[in-house]
Amino acid sequence: MNNKILLLIILCYFLFWTASVFADQVATDPSRIGVGARVLGMGKGYVGLADDLSGIFINPSALATVSNLQMTSMSGKFINEYNYVNFGAAVPTNFGGIGIGYVTSGISFLGISTTIEVIDGVRIVPVSSEGQTYSFNNSVFLLSWGRELEKISGLRMLNYFSVGATWKIFALNLSGPSLSGATASGSELDIALNYNPSTIFSAGLVIQNVLPGSTGGKITWANGTEENLSSIIKTGISFRLLGEEGLRRAGNHELILNLDYDFAPLRPALPTLIHTGLEWTPITFLSIRMGIDQDYVGSGVGLVPGDDFTAGVGLNLRQFRFDYAFHQYNKIAQNTTHYFSLTYGVTKDKYLEVKEESISVNLEEQGIVYSEVVTFEGELLTREIRTLSINDVEIPIRDRKFIATVRPRLGKNSFVIFGHNRRGEIVENKVVKMLRLKTFGDIGPGHWAKEPIEQIATLGVMEEVEAGLFMPDEELYRADALMDMLRVKKVATEEVVTSPFTDVKAKDWVAPFVAAGHKTELVKGYPDLTFRPWNSINRVEGVIMATRLSSLDEPDVQERPYEDIMGRYWAIKEITAAKQAGDLSFVLENFYPKQMLTRAEDAVILSKSKYVSKKIDEMMNWGEGY
Repeated sequence: MNNKILLLIILCYFLFWTASVFADQVATDPSRIGVGARVLGMGKGYVGLADDLSGIFINPSALATVSNLQMTSMSGKFINEYNYVNFGAAVPTNFGGIGIGYVTSGISFLGISTTIEVIDGVRIVPVSSEGQTYSFNNSVFLLSWGRELEKISGLRMLNYFSVGATWKIFALNLSGPSLSGATASGSELDIALNYNPSTIFSAGLVIQNVLPGSTGGKITWANGTEENLSSIIKTGISFRLLGEEGLRRAGNHELILNLDYDFAPLRPALPTLIHTGLEWTPITFLSIRMGIDQDYVGSGVGLVPGDDFTAGVGLNLRQFRFDYAFHQYNKIAQNTTHYFSLTYGVTKDKYLEVKEESISVNLEEQGIVYSEVVTFEGELLTREIRTLSINDVEIPIRDRKFIATVRPRLGKNSFVIFGHNRRGEIVENKVVKMLRLKTFGDIGPGHWAKEPIEQIATLGVMEEVEAGLFMPDEELYRADALMDMLRVKKVATEEVVTSPFTDVKAKDWVAPFVAAGHKTELVKGYPDLTFRPWNSINRVEGVIMATRLSSLDEPDVQERPYEDIMGRYWAIKEITAAKQAGDLSFVLENFYPKQMLTRAEDAVILSKSKYVSKKIDEMMNWGEGY
């Protein structure tokens, strides 16, 4: 059936329901009290909050938030007479959250059994016998469902709404001597709506017992007596006053205020009821609750609302929560009731433990990339996640899958994928560390100097020759080698008044760099006081400049560093120092000092200098800077 047609049918049914007339005989719904110790501790203020499987008993739209198996059970002795027990379980499915529940209340007592005898046809004499046991049990089975309205209607504008319904099946039994046919059964339906526009505020609406008697909404006894359950409209709002996702932040404290309002539209004689409650979580494993639970109280003029004080605590341990509730009734000490609940599958952790992995993505947690555009593709593994963002930019989700492109800058990047539930709370965060290195079209995967070239280019020490090309085998000019080293030392260049070399004029564009190199003793002139900036630099000249850049100490030479470097060679100390520092890893048995230095060789030498190697180590450290 078309989803929009289904919504129209539901709306028409509401109109039909509001025009229905119910019978005067009213039955008791045991799920009215058996809602769980957490909810009772907050004065039964829950309709607006609707955040766990307690919704089975009070607001089924809460099941839209269920992302994993949740179970709960409660026990208590209502006004020290009626035994109350409930059980509930909820799981997520492709059709929304599904829950089942069971609530039972019962009482048994010892009473006098009486018989009626007729003597001479006229006298009726009650005759007492030994005490007999009488018992009454009232139970209800609940089947609940909740889902986001957007997924039903397909309308994005309904993103913040959830709907739910609970089908209730009643079974009643009164047993004792001389009682027969004292059993009853019936069914009813609750429907609910929840609005959750932010993490600070949410609101809910529940209409309990919507079925008219003519359509089966009644309880029928074996003797034919029929009873209806009062239709109640419950509205509620919830405010997160404190918390990381709340109105204000106060350390790790979380404070939630709930306010519910009940009224019976078809029974104007019944007074309206208000339920207020607070839940304060000062630390993760402890929640403290209190509230006022109004209920009907008899008076000389009829029923009036009575204020019952409630309080409770919750202990949160990983996926388990233990709840205790203290509840007054009619301000009579003997009626005070204590309720206990144990719930599984809920947590107060900052990042909710939905699954070991809630977001599957195509990228590793850390990796090197070269492209200007990187694509994230993945899938959501839990229905808890409603919205997704990467570095605070929302990413569209379709059929639980997503795709997004990002533009990492050169160097270190950190992309954080946040998964949010329908309240905007973070239920998963996944960090992808990405190091983008500069790459060149002429540096293939097998190039011997690929790694140092990419590293120093990313640091900005060496630049490309042409667009996208490094030209690793091209010879290096003395001026270019000098400028690379000045970039390493970050020496500022200034306007040159007098050039230190005869072949470099003060007005030449290269003059500031040559002057800075001369001032820092990175370069010296030839005997004729020339610098020859556009001469190709050979290996020995490049090594001498590198040793000056790293301020390497001249070692005592015990043996020749290379086969073709004689013991009296004029630059043997500089070559030996560079070799010992690891700068000449690309040189084998012979040094070939007069061979022209290539750009790839210069990249390797620079990457080993103490300034650059430190920067490279920092850049390649995945533990810092992200």
